[in-house]
Amino acid sequence: MNTQIQEPTAYTIESVNLLKSEMLENIKSTQQMEITWDYIYTIDAAGIQLFLALLYECKKQSIPLKFVGSVQDQVGSAFFNAGFTPEKCRSAEQLYVALQNCIGDI
Repeated sequence: MNTQIQEPTAYTIESVNLLKSEMLENIKSTQQMEITWDYIYTIDAAGIQLFLALLYECKKQSIPLKFVGSVQDQVGSAFFNAGFTPEKCRSAEQLYVALQNCIGDI
């Protein structure tokens, strides 16, 4: 089974605990995950950590994870300003590569 994540629009401290539980449940029952970044308009440090943890867990469990779509300006700035990307990413593919480089080999 494949899992596609398109909602919610904000990944912030207020929502991250619930989202973490949902993502971990999805990892248990999926063979591949896809995150559509077109719908994500707000992210803070907790949201960034959530996506890094998701990337780490998928890599650790050999579950393919794909980022698709466009990264909203505010979201790209958040990752850049936090030091996770060398430039403000505009595409999900750029963001995926930058975050993979942060995680490295497991």
